[in-house]
Amino acid sequence: MNTAIIIDDEQPARNLIKHYLKEFPEIELLGDYPDGFSGLKAIQEMKPDIIFLDIQMPKLTGFELLELLEDPPHIISPPPMTNMPSRRLK
Repeated sequence: MNTAIIIDDEQPARNLIKHYLKEFPEIELLGDYPDGFSGLKAIQEMKPDIIFLDIQMPKLTGFELLELLEDPPHIISPPPMTNMPSRRLK
């Protein structure tokens, strides 16, 4: 079984991902986090296999969070739920 966490500052986006994850019993959701700082702490403590990561968040963006990880897990960046432009993952 794979483990996952969601890091997104928008509650509707976190709820949508949680809804979709119910279709995948092989993925255990460990938690969801509203900002990069609490998400970073969760990654360090729980070491999930997968992160559903919002890129555009205030204070600590998804890109900045990734730069702090030495060995990041698999990253899934859902499309933004706002009309803001987005950067692509390298």
